[in-house]
Amino acid sequence: MPFTADLGDSWGEVGLGGTWQVSDTGYLFADVDYAWSFNGDETSWNSKVGMRWNW
Repeated sequence: MPFTADLGDSWGEVGLGGTWQVSDTGYLFADVDYAWSFNGDETSWNSKVGMRWNW
C-alpha cells in the first residue's frame, strides 16, 4: 500500500533491522524506520518483513 510523507527540507531518520537464517537457503528479514522533520510538524514510520531464498 503506497503512501507519501512530506517531511520538508530537513529531517532525521533512525532505523533498526536484521536478517536471520531459518534454513540452509532461507532467510527472514525485518526492519523498522522512524523519520521526523526538524521543524517538528511531521513524522513517518516505515517497516518491512519478508523472506529471501538463495539457490
